[in-house]
Amino acid sequence: MSARGGRAGAGDAPVISTRSVQTTLLIKDGETVALGGLTDTQREVSQGGVPILSSIPILGGLFGHASRQTTETELYLFLTPHVIKTDADADSLTAPLKEKAEQLKP
Repeated sequence: MSARGGRAGAGDAPVISTRSVQTTLLIKDGETVALGGLTDTQREVSQGGVPILSSIPILGGLFGHASRQTTETELYLFLTPHVIKTDADADSLTAPLKEKAEQLKP
């Protein structure tokens, strides 16, 4: 698995992150295989306080605050292939998906 990310260049443009995996497998119909996983840790430090007073050495801590936040994300990719031999098999597998899609429509 690989991960690529980019930072927004200007304004409120979203950060785009792409993750991909490429492999060749030989498994049985209906058998589940784990292709891989990615973990990501993001750390954020923020400071604030009363302007000018919070930047005074030693005394600044009385007029300001600092916070740290860590966010961890885990992504695991599992694949369960199903061999579709007939049109009837395809219809029976796609019917529940079509019903869910219809329910999600506004």
